[in-house]
Amino acid sequence: MMVSVLLRALLASIVWIALIEGDATMVVYGAGVVPAVVVASYALTGRPGRWSGSPIRRARALIGLVGWILWRSVMGGTDVALRALRLPRPRIDPYWTTYRVGIESDRGRTVVTLLMNLIPGTLSASRTCAEVEVHVIGSDLEVTEALSALEARVARVMGEDPPALRE
Repeated sequence: MMVSVLLRALLASIVWIALIEGDATMVVYGAGVVPAVVVASYALTGRPGRWSGSPIRRARALIGLVGWILWRSVMGGTDVALRALRLPRPRIDPYWTTYRVGIESDRGRTVVTLLMNLIPGTLSASRTCAEVEVHVIGSDLEVTEALSALEARVARVMGEDPPALRE
């Protein structure tokens, strides 16, 4: 718990210094702002849960997740742009689907739901417990496979066992 408080205080301090642009006359106000931000962050997010799994394994999984998302974003952004600019008619066939997130923790489900928006051609619209309503730009996209891969990567970052592959 103490490590969590210190990390949040460090992050709030860095953000405070960036906001005041290093103005020495404003630094003293950080003595009140930083603790208030830390308290507010705990009020909004609750007490942090315990992470399972090796920190090194989770760090490697996080690096892999970031690289995977960046690659998918570049490739998918190109695909979406080409679909929208195709003449004489754009090559889009939007539809709605429901995706069931298999990660057990609410924190993991929230991360998957937010990162779905970075998967090209998808937009998470709403989430009810483990089910997410997803808007997809084209019926030829392999959305379930992409979301399953995303979910497995997030599970590894969270220190959980990846959910079984979907059919």
